[in-house]
Amino acid sequence: MDNPKISVIISIYNGEKDVHIMLDSLIAQSFGDIEYILIDNGSEDNTRAVCQSYADRDKRFRVEVIEKNIGYIRARNVGLTLAKGEYITFADADDFLSEDAYKIMYDSVSKADADMLIAPYNLVYPDGKIVNKPLNLAKGTYEKEKIEEILLPAFFGGNKDRVRIEGFMWRMLFRREIVDKTHNIFYEEAKPKEDQIFNQLHSINCEKIEVIDYPVYNYIINENSVTAKIISSFDYKDVWDKNLFLFDKSVLNADKANAYDKLENSICLNVYSTVYTMVINTVKSIKMSNIKRVAKEFEELFDCKYVKLMYRNLRGLRNSFIDKMILNAVEKNKYRFLFLKIKILQKLSGRC
Repeated sequence: MDNPKISVIISIYNGEKDVHIMLDSLIAQSFGDIEYILIDNGSEDNTRAVCQSYADRDKRFRVEVIEKNIGYIRARNVGLTLAKGEYITFADADDFLSEDAYKIMYDSVSKADADMLIAPYNLVYPDGKIVNKPLNLAKGTYEKEKIEEILLPAFFGGNKDRVRIEGFMWRMLFRREIVDKTHNIFYEEAKPKEDQIFNQLHSINCEKIEVIDYPVYNYIINENSVTAKIISSFDYKDVWDKNLFLFDKSVLNADKANAYDKLENSICLNVYSTVYTMVINTVKSIKMSNIKRVAKEFEELFDCKYVKLMYRNLRGLRNSFIDKMILNAVEKNKYRFLFLKIKILQKLSGRC
């Protein structure tokens, strides 16, 4: 397909058992002017044959093979070089699209002549329960002033209403011309938040962004996945290094938009979200005997410009008991008693 309206990039690794769920939802889409780029990312099972069987049935599918697995981030970058669509989006191999999702998305973005589209999505639990995840944004077309006031802060960490737009690129459309012009790619150094950087750079270059209220994507919760559970070997140092890369890129993106003064507070909210998550997950994963040592390491990790900037911006916004405890620890740069208190709270609530 030479010039499709949409290119969908999907990296697949050893997906022969369940990739048919996604591929069946793609083949059922009523939108015809679209290409599905299936990247067999070094699979060692029959993924390639399964994908090719769909390509044999439907001309919208094309199979690209990477002989040795390079990870989904680099595979997505390969997909960006292959995409020919007016708009680009992504999908994960173990989820599925809602009915007529791409038709609804393209009709909405093209009618507004927008550079980006954002939609809500559904969470699908193992017992079959489906929960809608709304955007908490008014649907409609956002032009430059409203993008800068409402959407950019949400992409960078949170707007004035504390609305935050998480990465989740599979419920978005990106105008390919802007992706190409800005040389936008994904960075392994920020994994698993590489999508935030991509979204930031794209959104600051948009003249119009369309928001719809139809949940276009169904994200299947996998209780055995890395993101669905706390791993006993939670690597807080690696998490912090990757987030520092994200914060550096966020500042750079804000500077590119000449909007750092408007986005500083949002970046600080992103820093706080990271600090909060690191504290909670670390306390869950460490033994009582290691608290003193790990607390000392946190003092070294958090003795940096971003945490200090975060505290100056957010110290008056202590919205919960846990927030207050964390910000008090940040102020003193002492974390041992914070860890002990949270450990006790987690034991009392049965969360560890």
